[in-house]
Amino acid sequence: MLAALLTDAATLELGYQALIEVEKRDGMGGKLNELNQCHRIWLAECDRFVGALKETSAQTIVLEAVVPALDQIADRIAQLEKRVIAG
Repeated sequence: MLAALLTDAATLELGYQALIEVEKRDGMGGKLNELNQCHRIWLAECDRFVGALKETSAQTIVLEAVVPALDQIADRIAQLEKRVIAG
């Protein structure tokens, strides 16, 4: 599941970066809505993943490494989303 989360995060980051580069040209509103929906799904999947790690009593070192890393990725994606919206 972690590999899928990281892959999806990279896809989201690249998608938002592409929208920033094209400066919201015509037809990009649909792409933005699609990315925003994928972003919400990704956030929910991250929460489920972290919850599952905690429920399975994952080693502390795993939680200390994975949770902050996912938080940093989520922050980067959120910043890119804000940049696209701000135009």
